[in-house]
Amino acid sequence: MNHRSLPFLTFRMMPRAEIKKKFRELAKKYYPDTIGDSSKFIELMENYKKLID
Repeated sequence: MNHRSLPFLTFRMMPRAEIKKKFRELAKKYYPDTIGDSSKFIELMENYKKLID
């Protein structure tokens, strides 16, 4: 297990509503149109899809 998988496992144990809330907070922070980082936003979107499915 690498250091990047630990946060994923932490989020995996959270209720769906909590995951969605945290995702929205991070999406606002990393959204490319608002001084965010587009690569981090894309990574966030991909991980969110994995968690919700």
